[in-house]
Amino acid sequence: MIKSKSLKDATKYLSLFSEILAKYSFPLVNTEVEEEYLPFKTWNFPLDGYDVCVHMTEFYMGEAVIQNLQIFPKKLYCLPFHISVKVAVAFLGADDLVTFTVTKANHIVYCWTKIKEQSRSNNVSVRNSIPTSNYLGVSYGILN
Repeated sequence: MIKSKSLKDATKYLSLFSEILAKYSFPLVNTEVEEEYLPFKTWNFPLDGYDVCVHMTEFYMGEAVIQNLQIFPKKLYCLPFHISVKVAVAFLGADDLVTFTVTKANHIVYCWTKIKEQSRSNNVSVRNSIPTSNYLGVSYGILN
């Protein structure tokens, strides 16, 4: 895990790392190769009094680029939802987001995903086929 001073620094550098490491991500390479680069995809930074961890992966599926962001606390069981939304918007933007949660290593992990068309950098909206919600002006799809 890489420690960063702020959300701004983490957003700038982790986004760049995930874009560069996309060619070393599954399904383009086997999982053993991807695991070698996992430490470079997980960053930690302070935000609004919380110690936030973020894991970002970008990978290719056909003509699409899929960005996946996992947000979780370093020590707590879960983060407040507004922290998750703030981090997701900082990394992925506010358009065409899809979210779901999982429990991993005794933490609630907020997962946020965005799909882009590789050839045009346009976002692909999958929210027409799933339930949607809105929080603080950010509309997103929800996978249950």
